[in-house]
Amino acid sequence: MTTSRTRARLAAVLAVGAIGAVSIGLTSVGTADADKGGKPPKPEPGTSAVATMTIHPSSGDPIEVEVTSLQTGVGVSVSGSAASGQREASRPSLTEMNVTRSTDSTSPVLFGYITTGTLLPEVELAGTLPDGTPFEYELGDVFLSSQASAAGDENFTESLSLNFASIRTTVGGNSAAYDQGTGSVS
Repeated sequence: MTTSRTRARLAAVLAVGAIGAVSIGLTSVGTADADKGGKPPKPEPGTSAVATMTIHPSSGDPIEVEVTSLQTGVGVSVSGSAASGQREASRPSLTEMNVTRSTDSTSPVLFGYITTGTLLPEVELAGTLPDGTPFEYELGDVFLSSQASAAGDENFTESLSLNFASIRTTVGGNSAAYDQGTGSVS
């Protein structure tokens, strides 16, 4: 039997998944400008960036880069039968966040984070949906787990995978968070 705690946890997990799905396939930025004080700046309208990623290393200055695409997801395994009314959802499984960006002078720094296994306390991604609604991802205890470079014509890009322990995702005034270590939702 599904408990109210399980239903609440599932509702929060589904909220995270729904918000994550909003960002998949973004290719341009809206025009709304919302200053959130202390948050990463939104990408400039008219650029191909969908978000600004701010990496907060444990020492040194934050690194800010524009992201041209991002993707992440969440899923649960559901067991039991609807006919019996005894269905349960597993603990959620979150994918790594994958981002694409133009290769630039910060690329060797990011490469260094991967090759040294540097844990980044926080990474934020902030942008605006095409309808002007602001969105933000706050990732905690992040490892950059891969970097792949590509070149063609005049474009030099790289894809990065971010493996995180916790995530908070906000779209407009709606927010949901999940900590993979503790299984807690908020």
